[in-house]
Amino acid sequence: LEIQSPWLKATLTNSVGITWQGELLAQSARLQVQADLSKMPGSPLSGQANAEVRVVPHGRLPPSAQFSCSASNVVAGEMNAERVRINGEYAASKLRFDEFVADLPDNSKLAASGSFDFKTQRISEGRWKISGTYLKKFLPEVRFDALAASGELSGPLTNLSHRGELAIEAVRGFRLRPLNAEAKWSGQNFRLDSLDLDLAAGDSTLSVSGAVDLTVAEPREVRIKTSMRDLLPCRRNTFRLAKLDARC
Repeated sequence: LEIQSPWLKATLTNSVGITWQGELLAQSARLQVQADLSKMPGSPLSGQANAEVRVVPHGRLPPSAQFSCSASNVVAGEMNAERVRINGEYAASKLRFDEFVADLPDNSKLAASGSFDFKTQRISEGRWKISGTYLKKFLPEVRFDALAASGELSGPLTNLSHRGELAIEAVRGFRLRPLNAEAKWSGQNFRLDSLDLDLAAGDSTLSVSGAVDLTVAEPREVRIKTSMRDLLPCRRNTFRLAKLDARC
């Protein structure tokens, strides 16, 4: 069986057999797809994609579907990726991504994995990682030399638990002198139960730790340790951060 259109070519390499009792036969079906995303009607995407789906029967139980996909020169609005790879499986209402990797411009990379249960609306073993300088295009007021961030998330969509860490080298912007920044956090939804931020410029450092509820945009607890001589250009006025006053 083969289907062709201006933007899609799909080939079913193995037929699917069904018994009189409604059971799928033991032979798995394999569907291969080639697509030109820019020609898809109404699609905001562009790029070339190749995918393969293998449907595996399980008797009277619902079949599972193992899938793999690769795409090149993908553009979606302001986002673009040189290459994208996706591998995973759908079985018994659970969608699992074993691999999601996007090679971005400027040698940047985004990777993620995890699973989602459509019945319980829960994410399990969610992990993500990004590195490189690609995010510069979305932060025109900020410049930096390198960025690396990673995190984990799990739980129901209504109460996601998450944690992560971020490191940025040579941040410049907002009238700051070049500095290195590191952050670690953990929390649920928009509540950060633990937040640690470290800034360093030369021999000067600023460390902030505490907890923040972003739904009310107020810190629940803040602790600050600082030696700030080189963090900011000296000015005649007083620099204020939270409850800390420090003169240049």
